[in-house]
Amino acid sequence: MFKVMAPVKVITTVMCEDEQPTISMIAPLRAKLKKHFQAATEDTGLIKEMKKVFLDDFEKRYTQVEDLLYTASALDPRFKSLPFLSDHDTETVFRSISDEATALHKKKRQTSKATLVLCKKTLPMEMQITAQSRSRKNHKLHSPIGYYMSCINYI
Repeated sequence: MFKVMAPVKVITTVMCEDEQPTISMIAPLRAKLKKHFQAATEDTGLIKEMKKVFLDDFEKRYTQVEDLLYTASALDPRFKSLPFLSDHDTETVFRSISDEATALHKKKRQTSKATLVLCKKTLPMEMQITAQSRSRKNHKLHSPIGYYMSCINYI
């Protein structure tokens, strides 16, 4: 019985002793426990049954947030290589992170462009003139970028 429960005690201790346990720790620790609860040939019938009960229960936990757990682990330097996942799953996690970063970057660029256009359309004329003259005084390059940057400073 101790043999079955020892890893659970170790993981519980690790999580409790950590001053600020993070979500990134869950997936690797869960994987270790799932591996431990696989039946071994030398296990007795009772041990095999206990492991099966634990494994069945563990399979139900965290399934809805599995992608989040993997992403958190991938972004944590301690687990970034995701050694607890298959090569295919690791590649899928990193592709998902890359896709999300690309989408956020595109969204930010679109928002920035929309803000600039809105700024130019909504500022009173005297502010636009002031912003334009400021832009030319403060920037060596007399370009629309300087104007827009000054325009944003008024918001």
